[in-house]
Amino acid sequence: MFRDRQGETIRTAVARIKEFIAQNPLDDGEWQLAGGLIGVMAAVNEIILASQVEAIALALLVLALICTAVYRSSIAGMVFMVPVIISNMLTFAFMTWQGIGMNINTVPVAALGIGLGVDYAFYISDRVKEEIAIGKSPEEAIRIALHTAGMGVIVTASVLVFATLLWWASSLRFQAEMGLLMAIWLSVSAFSALFVMPALLYVFRPRFVFGERTRAAVAVGNDSALQMA
Repeated sequence: MFRDRQGETIRTAVARIKEFIAQNPLDDGEWQLAGGLIGVMAAVNEIILASQVEAIALALLVLALICTAVYRSSIAGMVFMVPVIISNMLTFAFMTWQGIGMNINTVPVAALGIGLGVDYAFYISDRVKEEIAIGKSPEEAIRIALHTAGMGVIVTASVLVFATLLWWASSLRFQAEMGLLMAIWLSVSAFSALFVMPALLYVFRPRFVFGERTRAAVAVGNDSALQMA
């Protein structure tokens, strides 16, 4: 009997069975793994683990290509991947800490998280771009973006996080695990958009947000400061 149907439990059982088969070969036949619910789940989990890295990489590639096409800048794809990667890493770290295995219940979280989480970064960067276009300084543009679009990020994220957390109380394991992980992913994505994204924009001053004139003005200002020093 299995104590539960977690991915780690099933993988351990399959590994021990394969070890037994390797140590006890048959002369007139061969061992075959049994079917049933556990067998089906084991097969599904093996496929999931084998394709999970490729699926996440493909999702990030699609995100980068779309951002590059929309903003007409390859840097845009790289910038918008940063908050997504942070959310990805922290969510999977939480799964490891809590012993939540990668299975058919948790796989959709990665795809949904990438699609939903990157929106917050768009809100901030586009508002900064609008303020820069009307002549605001980078510092002022970021401040205004956080006070306007940032409030929208907080409200939107709060509603979605609260709604998905309600799934956590479900008796269905699929809904419970997915609700908790989506709430964590959305929370980290909102945090990244409010703190990491403005820092990236301020430090690197990407052209797709600030344009050439702002970057040139900043460079001239830096040169003047160096000459005065």
